[in-house]
Amino acid sequence: KPRRKVSELPLVDRTLAAGVGDPTEYEGSSSPFYLYDVPWLDRADCVFKVNGDSMEPEYHNGDFVLIERIPDAPELKHGEVGAFAIGNELYIKEFQEDGLHSLNTKYPVMTFDDDTKVYLIGRVLSVVDQKDIATDEDVRLYQTVKE
Repeated sequence: KPRRKVSELPLVDRTLAAGVGDPTEYEGSSSPFYLYDVPWLDRADCVFKVNGDSMEPEYHNGDFVLIERIPDAPELKHGEVGAFAIGNELYIKEFQEDGLHSLNTKYPVMTFDDDTKVYLIGRVLSVVDQKDIATDEDVRLYQTVKE
């Protein structure tokens, strides 16, 4: 039995761009991600990996973030951080009335015309702390118990 409770969420194989978008499809392409029981876990539907520096200092390149999917989650409020699909690119940005903002001030606000489809994937709940990613040993124990 694992030393701490292990849970499994889908890790979406595409990264959330904190800078330049990743132009490949994201739906249906995931792999298992194992983590220990952490706050927000019961609300999380999936995990994304952050790519780039536009959301620093809160979200760093390589961070894993817990996402509460929309429409399961309530509407995103101004000032909340979300995962967005714009065209074929995925982004992690702060939602504001005037557009999507990067936390890193060297990046401009992303604004859109009425013809641009901006799809809210979900609310970013938190960054996964490295210590909360299950060890290989605990994953093996979890899989043994699960079977």
